[in-house]
Amino acid sequence: HRYLDDADALCRDNRLPDETLRRTLPGLLRMALESAARDRFYSTRLSKGESLTAVEAHWDATRSTSQRVSLAIYDEVRVLDGWLKTESRRKALGIATSGFHSALSSNTDPRDAVHHTKRAVDDVRAGLK
Repeated sequence: HRYLDDADALCRDNRLPDETLRRTLPGLLRMALESAARDRFYSTRLSKGESLTAVEAHWDATRSTSQRVSLAIYDEVRVLDGWLKTESRRKALGIATSGFHSALSSNTDPRDAVHHTKRAVDDVRAGLK
């Protein structure tokens, strides 16, 4: 929750220039989503008796945020179309991927971005398909 708490704090900081917020926020939200995915993936694999070394190697070989979310949800890399059925999941993944590379869109409210990411992170943690 640390990344989401930090994202909340950035949104509440009236002294932070909007441009800085829009460039920084997607990175924090990406880290929140990937952190939840990592925790879920590691927990699933380690509870099945897989070695930590093997789990780490598999995670490290998977580079994209979408693929890492897929590992957490499906225990394999696959297309996330079915998982992206909710607005929060679609928006959170979009912000964590394209928003990370090009900043948060000017037509996206930063507080909404945090809200949608919190919901998506909860879904990843719960392994909701």
